[in-house]
Amino acid sequence: MAFKDSLKKLRIRNDLNQIELADKLNVKQYVVSSWEIGRSEPSISQLIELSNILNVPIDYLLDKDRVLVSSQEEFNIVTEHMIKDSIDDFEECVNAIRKNCTDEQKKEISNILKSLYNITK
Repeated sequence: MAFKDSLKKLRIRNDLNQIELADKLNVKQYVVSSWEIGRSEPSISQLIELSNILNVPIDYLLDKDRVLVSSQEEFNIVTEHMIKDSIDDFEECVNAIRKNCTDEQKKEISNILKSLYNITK
């Protein structure tokens, strides 16, 4: 996932709209919007501030293959976000599949998902 996608996902997970995040960073809303569409990127100091506001390591925000953490707390935070990312990706995939299904197939998919959910409890 690119920085722009990570930023948007994390902003939404933190219940912030673009204006609120911009206010916390002392920038205009269009700056955050520009980052989220990939037109520009934040400075290093803004990345540090973003990681503090969004409560994630900079490596995670930049979507590095490996995320270095310095504490158990950071590890737990990153792990929680990775689980949420996996769930989001899975939901997107299922929704894309369901668009082309009959009502009967949609019911079958729902039953399978319920079974999978119950197994993971």
